[in-house]
Amino acid sequence: MAQHQATKPFQAVFQLKLKRSPDDPLSPLPKPLVPRKAHTKSRRGCQSCKRRRVKCDELTPTCSRCAGLNQECVYGGLPSLTSKTSSLANSPQSTTPPLCPSTHGMTVKMLQTDLDHVLRAEAFSPSQNELEPVCVRVLQHFQAATSYTLGCATSSEVMQSHVAREAWNHPYLMHMILAISCAHQRHLGTVKSTSIEARYWQNGLQLHRQNLSTLQPGRCQESFDAIVAAIFLAVMYTFSLDELMTSGSEYDFAPMAAIGGFESLYWLFPGAFDPSSRWLPVLLSTDDKDGTFTNMRDGVSGLPVAFVDLCSLDDDSTAYNNPYHKIVRTLTPILRLQPDPGNFATLFACLGRCYGNLRPLLLRQDPIALLLLAYWLGTLRQVDQWWLTPRVKSKCAVIVAYLSGIGDPAITALLPFSAAAASPNANDLWKTLRMVAEDVI
Repeated sequence: MAQHQATKPFQAVFQLKLKRSPDDPLSPLPKPLVPRKAHTKSRRGCQSCKRRRVKCDELTPTCSRCAGLNQECVYGGLPSLTSKTSSLANSPQSTTPPLCPSTHGMTVKMLQTDLDHVLRAEAFSPSQNELEPVCVRVLQHFQAATSYTLGCATSSEVMQSHVAREAWNHPYLMHMILAISCAHQRHLGTVKSTSIEARYWQNGLQLHRQNLSTLQPGRCQESFDAIVAAIFLAVMYTFSLDELMTSGSEYDFAPMAAIGGFESLYWLFPGAFDPSSRWLPVLLSTDDKDGTFTNMRDGVSGLPVAFVDLCSLDDDSTAYNNPYHKIVRTLTPILRLQPDPGNFATLFACLGRCYGNLRPLLLRQDPIALLLLAYWLGTLRQVDQWWLTPRVKSKCAVIVAYLSGIGDPAITALLPFSAAAASPNANDLWKTLRMVAEDVI
């Protein structure tokens, strides 16, 4: 038996998969062909849906998808005015990008019509033949370039995203942003005429004054953001006018007067500012948690010795018995700041707090007040923006020349800092500044 099993041949089993015949009734039936759902094709959808590659229901002025996502809905070939163009904003040789050919269609005409409607709500209107797409181009330049050059990063973001929208509800604000945009184009050399720029600015100021005359303190909270934006734009625009003004003009101290407008906020809006304001982070940045920049304590503690001696200050000095006390007290903490463009709001708030004390002294060309003003102008060099630096340098140079001619040794000894601020190469600017600021009582 064992021998029989040993001689049994080896067997292997192979499994083969056989194809069934089409005639075999057990063959599975093929899947039925499902036709595609009928739909209409259109190229008239909004730009946002096209970028996301989703179907747009083409509702106007905002499609359902953009409304649900709370996004800007832009139709036609006009590029979004809120798209960032960093290279354009940062390059002094840049110009406004040309409009694409499709912008000559209905979208631009509708935008032009809406913009004309806003601009005509003014003290006097341009003639009909002046209604041309130039204002659309100027508005585009503001959103694509100018808004990124106005102050620190926070204020620039508010200008670009919020102020441009607020302007459609406040005609004076629309005129102002068009004026500052024209000034920026003039600085870049892309335009030479200033007549349109002057008209925008004149209309903006007239409408702003009319609006302020109708407001009641404590009852105009809805206008807070627009008023703050108008004050910032007024400061920036008046600084940008340096190349158009001659020395000795009545506008020599116009930027300082514009900065003084911030004091009106405390009169129009008594108490705490609106916590929902987009400008609140900028306004809060003007002081620290210790109140360093708003501490107006009496006496001379913490003040530079050089300023104390020059202004005849003592332990009994206050803002009421010495005209220079509040100015020196306000100026001292900003002299200790490290150079940083982010100090933009703090530097301007400094002058805003003491302009009421400084103005009568400047009107009679008080030498000490002019010296303190030159020190403040010198600190603005750290911001270094197109609308600010030319006027800062020229005004510092004028003040230094005037004070040097007086020949007062006490004032001449303190001129190196302000003179450095007026020169193109101010390498020792901050070294001299800190030496004066740290020599305190």
